[in-house]
Amino acid sequence: MTDDDIDILALDYRSLTSLEKDAFRKLVVRRAEAARGELIRNAFRALWSGLRTLVASGWTAYQTRRQQRIAAAELNGLDDLTLRDLGISRSEIGAIVRNPAWRHEPPAPSPEPKPDPASMARAA
Repeated sequence: MTDDDIDILALDYRSLTSLEKDAFRKLVVRRAEAARGELIRNAFRALWSGLRTLVASGWTAYQTRRQQRIAAAELNGLDDLTLRDLGISRSEIGAIVRNPAWRHEPPAPSPEPKPDPASMARAA
């Protein structure tokens, strides 16, 4: 009979001999140590995974911010006439660098509704 075949909860501890009790205690300790080891391994796996994710996201954020600073420095190095040709004011550089989709443009005018020929015939 192997250690895994013994059901600790169903065993009557009082009916065991002293040698069996000693073997039983060793079995309980081995199982507890194995369970503790598994728990510690799982905790370190989760910790390592979270740490790896944190470092990866931090690195990505650093690279993004670095690219934004470089782009802002290049745009700030341009003269006002060139910026105006690009359709950017100097005050918009920071917002454009952080969010390239951001543009402060007025909405396009809606097209004039076409007159209905039937209503024009009635008016005449």
